Amino acid sequence: LKSLGVRASEIIANPLPITTSLLERSMSASDANAVLEAFHTAGLLDKDGALHEDPRRSNWREILRGKTQVPRDDSLVADESPLSELLNVAFARHEITSQFVLETLDFCAS
Repeated sequence: LKSLGVRASEIIANPLPITTSLLERSMSASDANAVLEAFHTAGLLDKDGALHEDPRRSNWREILRGKTQVPRDDSLVADESPLSELLNVAFARHEITSQFVLETLDFCAS
């Protein structure tokens, strides 16, 4: 695009570690602790706390349901569940994120 004279920019969203503070954006502290423990026990997270696999394809839902650690009021349904969406953002392959909203607005305004 730039070679054609079109103003363009790229923002790269990096994966986020799964932490209790991240999970608490969509659930209670006790649910966040239970989910994080279940993810660690099941080996879903790497040494830095990032997801090993795309949450759209991994078995995290079955793990939580199997341990009866489903967060209260969360269906775990893809594209509907708050936790599902949060994991998509953390994996950094989600189609949209609010993480860079100020940079995006600055680009559009200039």
